Amino acid sequence: MNKNQYIEIGNYRQKAMNAAHFFNYLLLKHSFFGAGTIGNLISKLLIRKAKGPTICPTIYNFNLIVDPVKGRGLEEQIYFRGFYEAGTVYILSKCLKENDVFLDIGSNIGLLSIVASKFVGRSGKVYSFEPQVETFSILQKNIKLNRLENVKIYNVACGSAMDNLTLYKNEAFNRGSSSLIKFQENSHEEKISVETIDNFVQTKNITAVKIIKIDVEGWEVEVLKGAKKLLSGSRAPIISIEYTNLHPIHNGKNLDIYKYLIDINNFCIFRLSKGKEIPSKLIRIWDESDLPSHDNLFCFLPVHLESLPKEIFI
Repeated sequence: MNKNQYIEIGNYRQKAMNAAHFFNYLLLKHSFFGAGTIGNLISKLLIRKAKGPTICPTIYNFNLIVDPVKGRGLEEQIYFRGFYEAGTVYILSKCLKENDVFLDIGSNIGLLSIVASKFVGRSGKVYSFEPQVETFSILQKNIKLNRLENVKIYNVACGSAMDNLTLYKNEAFNRGSSSLIKFQENSHEEKISVETIDNFVQTKNITAVKIIKIDVEGWEVEVLKGAKKLLSGSRAPIISIEYTNLHPIHNGKNLDIYKYLIDINNFCIFRLSKGKEIPSKLIRIWDESDLPSHDNLFCFLPVHLESLPKEIFI
């Protein structure tokens, strides 16, 4: 990696950034009315506005290359707060153990892949899938930056069939919002390859997957269909999947994600009681009326529930 391409934060600035991240995470864990506003003010006071790709610290004791100018979602949050989807990370920390296998579908620049790599240890494996070429390049550099040997990355999308499709990039809004669904007419296009999870698992001789995380901007049902064999078996993995009505779902509605999960196996479906951004306990979703408008769903078989710590559930 040519570090000259990135802004390296000096010692003084890094200490200021670490302090801002610490206070933001403290305010998150002990939230009250106005805590978010206070956290944003602290970040603005202590952290300079980003000018481009920057190597910055996180609260998870590793550095990431982020560019808040192009990634106004995850990358901006990491830069100013030091964390992203802290609730999701909390659940991963309780579910993943050494020697486990984690599939990261839609890995973006690699935050959850790197977090998971710490939980599964050297004997575990993380397989990350990111189709967008520019984002994949940063993912690649972040894996190298952290010297991770247990993370394997693939510049492909996942779907219901092996194929070559068009990825639509919405860079004017957020680099992380690229999708296989065309949201607007002025989207930039990129040709990509599509893999199925079932084929990948079989080809790589992966005998067990502990968790599969899916966040693919409206393509979630297609990914699930391509993992039918894996998800319908008695050793199906835990699923963490984005469920949202903020953008279209390919050939359907967001409710189709829930219906597919209910039909394919004996999954018990939960969401975080305070949402994916805040570490909190999981609450059961009993029917369609309990579904969130924009959040992650966590899906467990009864055998998973037997082995997980009881304190993570309401």
